[in-house]
Amino acid sequence: MNRDPVARRYARALFGAAAARDLLDEIIADLPALVGFLRRSPGARRLLVTSPFSTAERQELVRRLFGGQVHPLILELLLLLIEKHRFELLEDVDAGFRALYEARRGILRVAVTTAIPLPEDLAARLSAALAARTGKHITLEPQVDPALLGGMRVRIGDRVIEHSVRRNLETVRERLREVAVYD
Repeated sequence: MNRDPVARRYARALFGAAAARDLLDEIIADLPALVGFLRRSPGARRLLVTSPFSTAERQELVRRLFGGQVHPLILELLLLLIEKHRFELLEDVDAGFRALYEARRGILRVAVTTAIPLPEDLAARLSAALAARTGKHITLEPQVDPALLGGMRVRIGDRVIEHSVRRNLETVRERLREVAVYD
């Protein structure tokens, strides 16, 4: 979670409050949906971040828009972010909360890049192998990059395992350049 340090503090505070009340699953369901809504509605987001309205007016707007729609703990977070003039951190708070939630639940996100869409049977085998190796629940995030030509690139946190045709060709090219040629 290499996000803004202030957003990390908000995420940890929200996580602690949700964990203490046994609300982690409810918050992880509501928060990303809210962030997604605001991402798809730039006008609403702009209104809450940079509007000419006072803090109290923006808080009232949030109560009207989201009261009863999101968990009260999330509503408290939104009101606090507006009060502290930090509403723009909401996406980072969401990402930080999700990282804490996944760590608590033993979930590991793995980005898998292939040249063509990853077949379901291969995704299932890869997921099972990674789960056996790491002891965690694996969530695959498939991506397509035709430049790989074939094979795959697997990113687990900061670690990258690459078994792509493109990388193999680059390796062969590097080795051929190192070969001394004599006349």
